[in-house]
Amino acid sequence: MICNVFRPKRKINGRLHVGRLYRGRYKLDGEFKATTLPLHTTDKQLANQKLLLVVRQREKELAGLTGRKPLREAAQSPLLAHLNDFLADLRARKRSESHVKHLETRIKRLFFECRWEHLRDVSADSFQLWRANQKEFSQKTLHEYQNAASSLFVWMERNDRLESNPLRRVGKVERKGHETVKRRSFTNDEMRRLLAVAGLYALGYLAAVNTGLRRKELASVQWGDVHLEAERPFILVRSATTKNRKAYKIYLKSQLARMLKTIKPVAGEADELVFAGRIASMRKMHEHLKAAEIPVCNEQGCKVDFHALRMTYNMNLELAGASVQVRQELMRHSDPRLTTGTYTDTTRLETASFIEKLPDFLDEKSDDTQLDTQATVASSPNVAQAVTVKRGNEDSEHVENKGGSHDLTPAVAVCHSGQSDGVSEFESPSLRQFDF
Repeated sequence: MICNVFRPKRKINGRLHVGRLYRGRYKLDGEFKATTLPLHTTDKQLANQKLLLVVRQREKELAGLTGRKPLREAAQSPLLAHLNDFLADLRARKRSESHVKHLETRIKRLFFECRWEHLRDVSADSFQLWRANQKEFSQKTLHEYQNAASSLFVWMERNDRLESNPLRRVGKVERKGHETVKRRSFTNDEMRRLLAVAGLYALGYLAAVNTGLRRKELASVQWGDVHLEAERPFILVRSATTKNRKAYKIYLKSQLARMLKTIKPVAGEADELVFAGRIASMRKMHEHLKAAEIPVCNEQGCKVDFHALRMTYNMNLELAGASVQVRQELMRHSDPRLTTGTYTDTTRLETASFIEKLPDFLDEKSDDTQLDTQATVASSPNVAQAVTVKRGNEDSEHVENKGGSHDLTPAVAVCHSGQSDGVSEFESPSLRQFDF
């Protein structure tokens, strides 16, 4: 084992020059080459202590008792250096420049406001304290800041620069019920009015509401992607233009296919954009909404914009009876919760009409008779006692009149033999219907 400190010496013009700062040299058992490193001190005793610390750390590494060298080097590097490497990797993987810029802006703000300079400064507590003090940010924005920071630390973990993500146990903010912007879908009447005033931009609106394509996806469609001569016309959306980088075949409604045939150039290039100059900007769309008398925000605070056309596409599929699996496939969602939650406008669901379709558990005819009888008995406190009808010398009782309630009318006797037995001859009107 070799372990010593020294000051470098060299001859210049025949004279020996000794360096001012100490250096260290060590070689452990099992190693074939000695390692030399600068110690950055003029004190020999301090240089020996520094070298011993390095040697002990190296011995622990060889014994598997401490972190690996890449982790130690990463811990000593500033976080900004790791961030630059992370962003360069994203660009090399062809992530969109807007996505990279958003990540850079958010992560750098966290570095500055949380005072994160090195990995040792990063902690879950410091992030949660920063998040608690952000009063101007919405829940969605706070969620995006957390995702941005986690994406960096997960990348560092994957590239052997970090043991584990320090924010992995930080809980997510609750976003449901705290949305600052709530989107709604267009009704059929609103779509007709919007198309009526849109002019040249009507085709862009119609294509968005009948395909579910996003604004950038629709703007990237080329004539080479449109296949109008097929038995079922479709657009083959290229993977380079979709959000999830997957290619999709989107079938066209016959009305939209006919409109595209009318504008298709006879000798157009395959890379020519189909909807160039036909997709309205938000400013132009607001003008169309105003002309069509469609409020941007309704009484419930729900707004409409270009992306609401994609939501309208999903809702029209729902109202047409498409299953969740079909809608998820046509919307190109990886999670059905996006289809049934985020992109579902519950105000347009046919809920009231289904109530009358619930099964009837009572027979209306027998039920009405029974209820009427019960109501009559319950509302009649004075029920006659059993009536004795005298025919000659025979007495008979009507069983139907037995079982009266508390206040009972006196028994009425009807005498057909001319004998009244002390009771004046009287016939109850309620008994006239019977033939004695």
